[in-house]
Order: sequence, then C-alpha cells, then structure tokens
Amino acid sequence: AKSALSGLTRSLAVELVGRNLLVNEVVPSFMETDLTSGTDRVSIGQIKAASPMKRLPNPEEVADVIVFLASSQASHMSGQRLVVTGGAPPFL
Repeated sequence: AKSALSGLTRSLAVELVGRNLLVNEVVPSFMETDLTSGTDRVSIGQIKAASPMKRLPNPEEVADVIVFLASSQASHMSGQRLVVTGGAPPFL
C-alpha cells in the first residue's frame, strides 16, 4: 500500500502540474498522540531505541513539514516523498 501511494503521488504530480497543482507525500514515523496513548510503553521505548535520534517526532514537527510544502518556498517541489522519521526507516 505504501509503494502504491508513492506511485500515485508521482503520477498525480506529473498529471496535475499543468493545472498548477503540486502533489507531494509526507511519511511520518510513529508519533505519541492522544490516538496512540494506549500503545504499550515497552513498544514505544523499542521504537525510540531503533531511531537514530532516539525519540519520536512530535505532531508539530510533522505539521511544520506540511506547512513548508504548502508555502511558496516549496513552489518547485512536486512528486516528492518526504520522510519525517528522524533518520529511521519509514516503517518505524
């Protein structure tokens, strides 16, 4: 499913560029939020330990990436996959 989404992102980026629409993909790692608050603390610790930064991103850090993509600073970016995982593989 993840590779299908990346393929769709690239295809839509090419198809919609003539309409002045940019399409990008943001891939965050696991985050501690209200939605994930029931996750076992040991599992969260293991995920943090596997991350090169030894922590999880917070929702604001991921939101900052999205705000950047919506800004004029990203006006020449389309079809890109931005992985926000602190250097960990996207599946963490």
